[in-house]
Amino acid sequence: MQKDLFALLPKLIVESDDDTRFRFQAQQEALDELRCTQPPLGEWIDRCDYSFLMNTLSLSDRLFAKEFPGVQLSVEERKQFAEELSRHCDDCARCHLKKMYDLQWESCVDRAIAENREEIGKAIGYAVGKK
Repeated sequence: MQKDLFALLPKLIVESDDDTRFRFQAQQEALDELRCTQPPLGEWIDRCDYSFLMNTLSLSDRLFAKEFPGVQLSVEERKQFAEELSRHCDDCARCHLKKMYDLQWESCVDRAIAENREEIGKAIGYAVGKK
């Protein structure tokens, strides 16, 4: 049943936005035409979803230490790094575009989930055995 849930989510996302199937390729082509102005920062933006990265950096010390035990960064250090990444996205055309693509994708996923809560709820129920 868990496979059904994992199959349902992409199906709902694709159905809610006809361009989804082609968007990633077009976005990558647009990103390939641009160069990052600060590659060490840009690599973080390129490899991670922007919202995930920022949310991760804003975790409490307790949660951050639990999820990333080998990384010793205080809340203040993570906050400064997040601010540096945010400024970089404001200044660098490539990273700004990647950020916008990530936020657009997040919006598509959120919309698909919001529009299909009942169907997703049933699939989750089946996945955890509550039929």
